[in-house]
Amino acid sequence: MAARRWRVTLLSEMPPAGLVGVSPVCVLGYNMNRGQEIALRLRTDDLRGFRKYEAVRDTLVHELAHMVRLGGGAAGGGSIDGCAGKGVGTCTGGSIGSDGSGGSE
Repeated sequence: MAARRWRVTLLSEMPPAGLVGVSPVCVLGYNMNRGQEIALRLRTDDLRGFRKYEAVRDTLVHELAHMVRLGGGAAGGGSIDGCAGKGVGTCTGGSIGSDGSGGSE
């Protein structure tokens, strides 16, 4: 993050609202104002546990990708979803991922 001069002022937990994969609008995280705040959905839908580390990490990488590219997911064409599982190093400039492929959100 330092090499790209990215700064996240506040990293917070997002309250679980809606059911992932069921509700029409349900997000796992958001990036407000390119790093002013990144909120992640850490808890499971039933509030009895936490999401798997890999899912939280992939969501964080997805939200960090918004530092260089706005939009994302189905509404934004999925252009930054290729970052998931590849690390922040592949999310630079206007091209996301070395092969340009999209992943799942």
